[in-house]
This record gives sequence, C-alpha cells and structure tokens, in this order.
Amino acid sequence: MGDRCYFSVWVRKVDAESEVGKAIIENSFCGPPSGTEGAAIEYEENQMNWGGQDFLESWNDAGFLCEGFQEGGYDYGPSSFCTTGELNGVFDYNTGKSGGFVIDFDDDGNPDQSDVSVVRDFILTCKRVRTEMQKGPLEHLADCADGEE
Repeated sequence: MGDRCYFSVWVRKVDAESEVGKAIIENSFCGPPSGTEGAAIEYEENQMNWGGQDFLESWNDAGFLCEGFQEGGYDYGPSSFCTTGELNGVFDYNTGKSGGFVIDFDDDGNPDQSDVSVVRDFILTCKRVRTEMQKGPLEHLADCADGEE
C-alpha cells in the first residue's frame, strides 16, 4: 500500500472536465474539488499513496498539466511537483523537512552548481505550467494558431 500523506494538486478545469480527466480524477480522489482559481481547480486527498505517482503519470500521459505539493509521510519528506503533459513530463522535487529547496555547499561555501541547476529548472518548469494553466480556451486557441502548442 505504501506511505500515505496529504496531497494537493491544481489542474486545468478543461482537463478535469474532459472524459479522460474525469476518469483519472475519479480513480485518484475521494471527493469533489476543494477550490478554484481562474481556469484551475484544486483537488485534495488526505490519504494519497505517497508520491501520487499513479495520478501524476496518468495525468501527464493524457497530455494534461498540473502543479501541487504533498506533505511528508512516515518514511518520506514533503515534495512539490508539476506535470507538463509531455514525454517524461512529471517533475517532482523533494523539498526537505522544512518544505524548501535543498542545495549543498562545499567547505568553501560555494553552492553545488548541479543542485542550483535542478532547482532553477524545477522552478521555471512549474512557473511555465502555472502560466499555461491560467489561460482560457481562447488563449489556447490563439497559441495553437501561432504554432506554440
């Protein structure tokens, strides 16, 4: 069964209302949406199997975007995540016990550049996902006409 934890995710309303989206959500969440903001809907689950990996992979494979976080469980710490709807588009970052980003430093006080790069890429990816999720149908149509999607 695995470790259980609180899981919160924001998805695009249009994705959640599609036939595929409804099926994935019904399979992953026990209740109705817990909030809305613009074109996005929030779903929460108090006892999600840690990582919500089944949901995240299914959502991403359907070509859908999402962003969220999960609290730590018994064996694992908290993390933030997003999906891009693209191949290998599930991004998950362990945010440590304090809920922040973790960057190692050497003895001279210099940050590990690979850690910095991972954090920067994760933040930029989530920011792009958040921006895309707030677009309405007409904006998506305009992006398609411009060849952006």
